[in-house]
Amino acid sequence: MKLLVIAATGNLGKAIVNAALRDGHDVSVLVRDGTKVPWNGEQLTKVYVSASGSLGDQVAIALAGDTFDAVALAVGAQAEDAVRTTISAVAAAKPSPVLLTTGGAPALILRPGNSCVDKCFGGAQWAKDLRDLHLGVTFAALQASTIPTWTMVCPGTMVKKAEGAHSFHRTQPDVIDESVVGASLLYEAVAQAFLDVGEELVKKRDKSKYNKARVAFKGGGEMSCYQLCMTTLVGCPCV
Repeated sequence: MKLLVIAATGNLGKAIVNAALRDGHDVSVLVRDGTKVPWNGEQLTKVYVSASGSLGDQVAIALAGDTFDAVALAVGAQAEDAVRTTISAVAAAKPSPVLLTTGGAPALILRPGNSCVDKCFGGAQWAKDLRDLHLGVTFAALQASTIPTWTMVCPGTMVKKAEGAHSFHRTQPDVIDESVVGASLLYEAVAQAFLDVGEELVKKRDKSKYNKARVAFKGGGEMSCYQLCMTTLVGCPCV
């Protein structure tokens, strides 16, 4: 997969790039500060630097000069201008790449028509605010765009391995798995989900269950990693 990662020097962006390089993908990055890029020229196909002006302008330049299978935007709706301008630039690209964006777990549902905020997050105001932010900015802009193939990956809290987290990255569209509510996910696990979903979208396009949907995480087997750890209280066996 030929991949462009935007905001590649943040925690999630770096994890996506590292996982993509490990898996043998062709990777280019777009960053604000070229001095912070930790990979050498032999690892990356190209480094685009957007030191000033609209991020979307640099995305448009990158997409005009090359063809990518997928674009991964590694920042969420808190960076509203970056989200909106990137979506506009991808929509204008010909051919249009798959766009992988970042959301949050409060933007998911328990079942069709029901938000997960009240039951999963106890109706907390912060969860309502995050739901409204991700759905009102990123998801709404995607739905209003002409991009034919896109998704929004919605993890819970992401942390580094040293802080303790869960490594499962199985996913399903839109519906949150209650067994993983409250679990922290490794950046590396979220990055792998980005790549797995991205490859499926590149291959299946509008036939993919993830197209124009949110990506929810779930545990594995009859008892999820999160449930097992909370039940046994002996530490996480999957990290």
